Amino acid sequence: MVLINLKTTLGSGATDDNNNINDEFLYETKLSTKVDDLIESLVTIHNARVRSHFIITTVKELATYGVARRIDDGGGGGEDDAQKVRAYPWLTE
Repeated sequence: MVLINLKTTLGSGATDDNNNINDEFLYETKLSTKVDDLIESLVTIHNARVRSHFIITTVKELATYGVARRIDDGGGGGEDDAQKVRAYPWLTE
């Protein structure tokens, strides 16, 4: 049995680095597992964790700010949406 401790930093999508979240998880595998299979499993788990973090953050923002901004606040988002696409490129896949 082998334990792998994978550590990453999940960004918040904002431009400042103060909102990053350190994320880690343990993965248990056998010594006979091929490296390619191991990497595929780790990437799948990591990507699911990143997506869930994004969904949690988005739902919290939705609860805080509501469905749409007021028109006098600028409305549609524009630059904010472009920043999120750059921060989370897998959303466009």
